[in-house]
Amino acid sequence: MDLRRKFHAVENSVYPLPADAQEQDRLSLQHLLYRLAFNELFHMPIHVQMITDGLRILDVGCGPGDWTRDVARSYPLAEVWGLDMAQSLFEGVEVLPNMKFFTGNVLGKLPFPDNTFDGVYQRLLIGGIPKDKWDQVIQELMHLLKPGGYLELCEPDLTYFRTGPNYQKLMNGLNESLAQRGLDPLIARDLPKKMSEAGLKIISQHSCSFPVGWGGKHGDLHLINAHQGVTALKPFLLKSFGVSEQEYDQLVVDAIAECPQNKTYYNAYSIVGQKI
Repeated sequence: MDLRRKFHAVENSVYPLPADAQEQDRLSLQHLLYRLAFNELFHMPIHVQMITDGLRILDVGCGPGDWTRDVARSYPLAEVWGLDMAQSLFEGVEVLPNMKFFTGNVLGKLPFPDNTFDGVYQRLLIGGIPKDKWDQVIQELMHLLKPGGYLELCEPDLTYFRTGPNYQKLMNGLNESLAQRGLDPLIARDLPKKMSEAGLKIISQHSCSFPVGWGGKHGDLHLINAHQGVTALKPFLLKSFGVSEQEYDQLVVDAIAECPQNKTYYNAYSIVGQKI
């Protein structure tokens, strides 16, 4: 373990990324990327009610609370609560009057009664929820919804297209390492079926492509995010690759350099289901 970074100390957590100030910054950039790509904060059909009535919304895996804060700022009548297992990620961040933060692990019982929320939003927990726990998590989140409430799950599919040999090697190693931890790098493909099987009515499905290092500002920012991500994952991936730190660092440099040349991209999906 790299002692220069602070990692999660939650029992039974398989999440491989750090929980420190550097990770706060990366997660904030990642939030910006997803907001730009999908061109809105959420797809749950509750925008009018959020403006006129105010609703109670839960952000699961909120990290430093960028999505939580943006929704709270955009809809001042709403109550927007953020939940994360790493309290350190949201310590010291700006908290608006209609925001609250809670500590909890989505793999266990969450600290809220059933039928509490009008909407639940969960994004980018592909590295935190084992493949055999997704059904349990979806059931838990559904129980938190009021009847008629909405659950939105947003995840990437970690299949990369138009990759160079070094980037493909890096991604193959990442996906193999995730699988060894019981995680599914392709879980996004199964979420509509899992949500339906849990009893949710699928309302909408959305997808977008993420250019890595090309296509303008969005691609440039995503290249930065990709570099930060694989650098943060170094303690996790070194054992899988069986190389020295210096060799890993060079692989990252070579892999990142390939992306603009090859116009590398991947896809992400957002699925909305309603509790009937």
